[in-house]
Amino acid sequence: MTPGIALIALFLGMTAAPAVDGARVVLNGTAVCLDAAGGVAPCRAALERFGWETPDGVVHRLARAESIVTMLRDPRVRERANQVTGLRGVTGEVEVVSIRAAGDGPARELFYFCAVCNVRSYSPGPCPCCRGEMDLREEPVEGPWR
Repeated sequence: MTPGIALIALFLGMTAAPAVDGARVVLNGTAVCLDAAGGVAPCRAALERFGWETPDGVVHRLARAESIVTMLRDPRVRERANQVTGLRGVTGEVEVVSIRAAGDGPARELFYFCAVCNVRSYSPGPCPCCRGEMDLREEPVEGPWR
């Protein structure tokens, strides 16, 4: 985004997409909740800031994105070891591209699925079609991006 367009967006109250310097990152670990200052905090239902703690204890801040926030509010995803693939922004935050289940065997993409409507989503909750509950699923994937 050019500086002029960013200034116009700021003036109009619009937010620009996070700036990305293109550095691809793959992080194994678990999600942690962050407070307003960026420190690790107890998780609450309304919390919207998350980080990714790697086995060496380093916490990487995750950029805010609605699909990531709603997925990480689900304790079945947040409280297990997973792998995040993303892009490190110029501010140091990681813009998440995918969350995959970590463990033995091939990588497995995490998503929510409604078998009745054959609808796939990255956010938990009712199916947008039939309003039934969507199940958390894991599906093997190939390659670093999908």
